[in-house]
Amino acid sequence: FSSLTPDTSYYLFVRAVNRQGGHTAYTALGSTVTYPAEPGSTASTFSAVAITSMTASWGANGNPAGTLYEAILSTTTPLITTNTGNIALSTRPEGGPSGLFMGLSADTTYHLFARAFGPAGSPTGFSALGSTASLADKPSASSFTAVSSSAVSLAWSGGSNPSDTLYEAHLSTDAAF
Repeated sequence: FSSLTPDTSYYLFVRAVNRQGGHTAYTALGSTVTYPAEPGSTASTFSAVAITSMTASWGANGNPAGTLYEAILSTTTPLITTNTGNIALSTRPEGGPSGLFMGLSADTTYHLFARAFGPAGSPTGFSALGSTASLADKPSASSFTAVSSSAVSLAWSGGSNPSDTLYEAHLSTDAAF
């Protein structure tokens, strides 16, 4: 049998047919569950991206409603499941192929990996589903560190941004910039 639906129970019934077309009654010979399909990517994998949170979505790839998924946002690729920068979420007990990830670091690239679990608990491999960066935190506590008749020097706090965050500074004679 082929072209079966992923993560679905199937029951086998068999009967014997003799050379003249006569047949026995069907006999139930057991059941099995097909493995789930690995999650797929979607047209818009990341949404509601903020400084410390984002929503990520993935395609069910033929898995029925109620399929359990585990998704990981990781700061590494390929996925290292023991990475301390990973943020994992489960759709347990049941949920769709998406989730809200919280507790992210500002201005950090995250890679999405997801896998599906079958009814017997057997997982697929992790699918790599793209990456995006969380938003940068706004700078604060600016000060003019040196002022002369033709130049100024500035300093500000980067907030919770990592040390490699880039900044653009504009100096204007208009207070309404």
